[in-house]
Amino acid sequence: MTTSLALRAGRASVPAFVLGCALAALLAAPSASASSRNGSEELPSIARYSDNQVQHSTAVPVLARAAADSFNLYGGVRSDGTNDRRPEGQFQNIDLAPMWQGWIGVDRTENPVFWNISEFNAANLDAAPGNRAMWSGVPAGTTGFTTAPGYGNNWNDIISWTGNTNPTLFTTVRLAFDYNLDVEPGYDFFVVEYDSAGSWIEWLSVTGTNKELDGTFLTAATFDQSVLFTPLMYAGTGNTEIRLRMRVTSDGAWSDEDGLWPTKGALQMDNIRVWFEGNLVPGAGGDGIATFEDLAGVDDTEGWNPVPSVFAGDFAKILLNLSDIDPCRDILGPQAGFIDDGTPPSNSVNSTGGSISDNWSYGVIGNWVVNYTGGLSLGAIPINNEFWSPVIDWDDPGSVEDDPLIGGAFLRFTVWQHLPLGNGIFWVWSVRSAESGDWSPWLNRNFVYYGDGGGIYNNTQFDVTDLLSANRDAVQISLGVVDMADAFGFPGSDATPSPTFDSVSFWRYNVGGPAFSTRNIDLFQDSFPNSGANDPLAPAALAVRMDMARDVSTGSFNAPGDSIVVDVSATVPGTELIAPPSLEWILEANPAFDATRSLPAGATAAGNNALGWARWRGTVAGDSARTASGVAVAGRFFVDLPNDGPAIASYHSSEPAMFFPGDRIRYFLSAEDTGGQITTLPADTTGFAGAGDYSRLFTVRALPSIIDDGGGGFTQPEILVVNDFGHRGGEAHWLNAFTLNGLDEDVDYDTYTVRGPSSMVSNGIGTSGAHGATADQLSGYETIFYFAGNLASGLLSDGTNQGSNDKGDDIDVLNQWHAQAGNRHAALFGDYIAAGLVESGSDGLSFLNGMLGVEFIDDSVRDEIGGQSAPIVVPVDPQFGTSFVAYGGCLQINEFDSIMPLAGASAGHAFTDTGGLTPYQSVASVIHARTDIVDAQIYDRVDVTFPYGFSFVYDEISGRTSVGLQSRVLLMGELLQFFGQPVNPPTQTAAPKSGRLSVARNVPNPFNPSTSIAFSAPSPGKLSVRVYNMRGELVRVLHDGPVAAGQGSLLWNGEDSRGRSVGSGIYFYEVRGFGERITGKMALVK
Repeated sequence: MTTSLALRAGRASVPAFVLGCALAALLAAPSASASSRNGSEELPSIARYSDNQVQHSTAVPVLARAAADSFNLYGGVRSDGTNDRRPEGQFQNIDLAPMWQGWIGVDRTENPVFWNISEFNAANLDAAPGNRAMWSGVPAGTTGFTTAPGYGNNWNDIISWTGNTNPTLFTTVRLAFDYNLDVEPGYDFFVVEYDSAGSWIEWLSVTGTNKELDGTFLTAATFDQSVLFTPLMYAGTGNTEIRLRMRVTSDGAWSDEDGLWPTKGALQMDNIRVWFEGNLVPGAGGDGIATFEDLAGVDDTEGWNPVPSVFAGDFAKILLNLSDIDPCRDILGPQAGFIDDGTPPSNSVNSTGGSISDNWSYGVIGNWVVNYTGGLSLGAIPINNEFWSPVIDWDDPGSVEDDPLIGGAFLRFTVWQHLPLGNGIFWVWSVRSAESGDWSPWLNRNFVYYGDGGGIYNNTQFDVTDLLSANRDAVQISLGVVDMADAFGFPGSDATPSPTFDSVSFWRYNVGGPAFSTRNIDLFQDSFPNSGANDPLAPAALAVRMDMARDVSTGSFNAPGDSIVVDVSATVPGTELIAPPSLEWILEANPAFDATRSLPAGATAAGNNALGWARWRGTVAGDSARTASGVAVAGRFFVDLPNDGPAIASYHSSEPAMFFPGDRIRYFLSAEDTGGQITTLPADTTGFAGAGDYSRLFTVRALPSIIDDGGGGFTQPEILVVNDFGHRGGEAHWLNAFTLNGLDEDVDYDTYTVRGPSSMVSNGIGTSGAHGATADQLSGYETIFYFAGNLASGLLSDGTNQGSNDKGDDIDVLNQWHAQAGNRHAALFGDYIAAGLVESGSDGLSFLNGMLGVEFIDDSVRDEIGGQSAPIVVPVDPQFGTSFVAYGGCLQINEFDSIMPLAGASAGHAFTDTGGLTPYQSVASVIHARTDIVDAQIYDRVDVTFPYGFSFVYDEISGRTSVGLQSRVLLMGELLQFFGQPVNPPTQTAAPKSGRLSVARNVPNPFNPSTSIAFSAPSPGKLSVRVYNMRGELVRVLHDGPVAAGQGSLLWNGEDSRGRSVGSGIYFYEVRGFGERITGKMALVK
């Protein structure tokens, strides 16, 4: 029995080849053994860079909090106390002039020709002994290929044929040949095309394989089709040519190159024949049948010749004096970038004429941007351009710290990131390593990075320990840009000068055991009952699956992976993993479901939590991750919790359920090497088995928190927090605000945290059946707080899976929740809450206008408030009484939305002038208060929209705010009281007299050449003021000694402790004294 070849989806003009079992055997959704496949895992996940979106651990648990020793192999500032900078990675010489420093530009769309004549896998194509065929593939032993012979990633391998005809006559052209195909189904293709007046028309597009289930090739696939050419279709000089070509195309992963899809491919073909009007067309001296045999020293090709594929171009160049739109930081030296300035790419003598934007005018003279039209390919292939570093020796003979046991590694660089999501252009990075000259494939975290919401210079750091081969002696770095607008369905009609790269360095650091790495989107996700049910009197229907955050379905159905995925490798030379990693879990079991719960075998009692609930503990072993073809992925493991509940996808197993509403699960992973070293993820497991705080990334909640009310009924919290900023920062701010208002998480309010929100992997509040809730499951919540931070894309989704929307219909479920019986209150915080809803489409705009009562004016209010980046906000509605600062200053200038209330809504807060007195027209919050009648009952409806993230609510140091109480706490208390929620607000003290140290923001900020830090000491005592750089390195001690009571100030002139001027960038001041530690950010701009 054979497996099957299938046409590319949507190609209905030519019947599919089906040589045996159903197409579904190849193109089905991932099986349980391949749940990491992610449906779109061929495509990388998109992400807005955050230093917390990938979790790493290489530390032994007892050393988890200790700083690891590190030293730089390439670039960066030495850690030996000299502070000497290595010169590499700066793209400049000693005179600060542009210099490549051994880096090279690489056009990843320019591929070599892989077609070759070979006996490999050709026996079934012709009965002749030693039959030869034309093969698109590479032989065994090819460097950089994991499972050669086979084919690779990013191929566009072309072979073509040209014949002449009478330009005045119609010609029926028939093409026939036999072939073997073995490529990854659904992603890699064999394509046959003909040229019609300069445009290539697809004749056949087929994917999959014609091999038997035992892996052998018995029956060849055949092609035999005809097409009628008219005189208007001919090509070439005089319009006398008929042109045919065949192509093998592959995407960026899963082939023999990375070993994730081993084959005998891509393609072998034989006995190619072309007829014009029924007559075989011979090549020079041939018989018209291309057998590819050796005929007296000449290969029988009959005019079928491999040709180079079209390419987009290598635009890599070193840029000098790049202007930017980051008011916090400038890089005046050279940077590596990919701007298309009209000069020919380095791999061609032709030019595109240059690329400019209708929206952005900065960068280099001429305002050139990255090419977004396919470069030299004229739209056929989008750019995929990289810088490759020189080879970096792993063993650095000049480093006294260069101990072979120091096996950890991380990569640092600065990237100019101004990449609106709709442009579909992303920055990327990769590393590879060599063992005795044998290079591994390029590896990364399968993210491509965008950056909307204004530009910023990001200082990035990536742990790459587990991406390097075990016995490496050299490494290499790749930094690049890729246009994926077509792949993701973005408009792709614009670009910016971004990305550019600078300050590249590569480091080794001391590790004590195996290295863990995983993405947040590959971890478990908070969930509601997958059935959509909400009746605690039918508890079995309220089972909650423990699934990966990320959707792994290629279709419209939302199906999260049933296992989490982690990468683990041994890092200490001479050691190996003794076994796959294991996962240890603790379940805090809601007693309301104990009679329904089914605990897995081996679970042991672990006491009770603070509420008196039973705690159960267990361990589960991981398993090697395998592709859909059954190939184990080296160093990658699946880990699934037992008793996962009913299946919701074909690759899920239906199991008894142990996870129910109100339950919480904490977990960590551990791995041991043959040297006895153990590593855990997270590295710090403090609080796992106790009652204290534990990592929120490794804590999972089943919602809603329904509990027995003790009177025969059930109750739940009336407040739900939807954290759509994930773990990008700021959680402590709203957690603290709730706590200081007397509300406890899981008791007074529930929390639903979206893992990896910028990646839009269909795990928002509207993904009912997968993770999110139905409106009925939200009905018990009277109040919803929505936090989006400074994200500009991937906010509330409309379910279309287009643009910045995923498969979850967050907007619809919130509309339904608003329409239910009961009072409904909502507070929404986000820098781009209005712009994001407008971007999402008509449903988002309708929700913004109709439900929130907000009119969107612009995605930046700065020009309307006098250019301020940290305006004072004052209340204008009597429900509020707290003034505060909406801080949008450096490190990154936030561009808060400009919004206005529509009819029926009103302003809650106002932005004011620098004195905090005169309000501007653009409002700082909108209140939409009204009533609704449901089932003849009148209910309140109140929505309050804030055009800034909750974390950017800062204290106003002016005396109007009570000292000792954070403005966030006061604002939260006012909202809760406005919404009718009981609070226990903290006691307020009169201002300004206080027994606490206070520190004002440095002035000016940004600054050049100096800035002043003012403070007020409550009494005589000791005070220290220190300045640090972005790496946490001490730059200058401004004061460390006694101070008198009262006000004082210190001046920093931008010099370090040796009196040397420091460079432009972000710095931090730390003020310690009187039991306080206060920090702030400063931006030095030269």
